[in-house]
Amino acid sequence: MRFFSKALYLYLLLILSTSLPVQAETLLTPDIYRLSREAHNILANAKLSDGSLIGEERAKTLVYPLIPDELIDLVVKRGYLSGFAAGCGLDWEKGFFLPTMSFVHQKHKDYNDFQFAYVGMLHGLSMGEAEKSLEKTPCDDALKKKLISDSAVGK
Repeated sequence: MRFFSKALYLYLLLILSTSLPVQAETLLTPDIYRLSREAHNILANAKLSDGSLIGEERAKTLVYPLIPDELIDLVVKRGYLSGFAAGCGLDWEKGFFLPTMSFVHQKHKDYNDFQFAYVGMLHGLSMGEAEKSLEKTPCDDALKKKLISDSAVGK
């Protein structure tokens, strides 16, 4: 019996949990909640659409959470997929990041610049965490093939 790498196991867990129906009152897992709070805590460093930073003073006025739990959950999971893709040498930006941001912009046209900046920050933190996990368990062929088939580039 072949054992899955840790990265492939995490990837499959993300895919399976993403395909489950979303309940009306989603409770964030501890890891996703932690990442969502970390993103909020460093929001002052997030870039707005004009390239400027939010800044400390403005960030203090932004109340957590800036987006619904369901979207936090989706962005963190897509950030993990981007991190796995980057760790496997794939085009994470075209495959996962840009489609995620496009989805958020299409679905949430009423969001302000701060909310979109938060989404980008949350995605980046999640991506970084996934990339770190691949330092211990490098990308294998099974994970790479799965990422390619699930990315926007692979379709």
